[in-house]
Amino acid sequence: MTDKTAPLVRTALIVAVLFGAYLRLGFITYGIPYLPHPDEMTNIGLLQSLVASPDLNPHFFRYPPFFFTSICRANCSLIT
Repeated sequence: MTDKTAPLVRTALIVAVLFGAYLRLGFITYGIPYLPHPDEMTNIGLLQSLVASPDLNPHFFRYPPFFFTSICRANCSLIT
């Protein structure tokens, strides 16, 4: 590194670190107080019914059922 580029590299590094700190800490309160997504209660209820019953048919087809059955299988494998 030459004497002319050293201050430029140092300045660029400081700007990058400050920008990263702003992105990391600037939005730290985003979502507080936590407001759940409107579909979360439906999804949690569906997953609870899947875990409680031996039937893997979700009887809910607003969303593709693969997501729910995969979570149910992972949860059941952790329980047993």
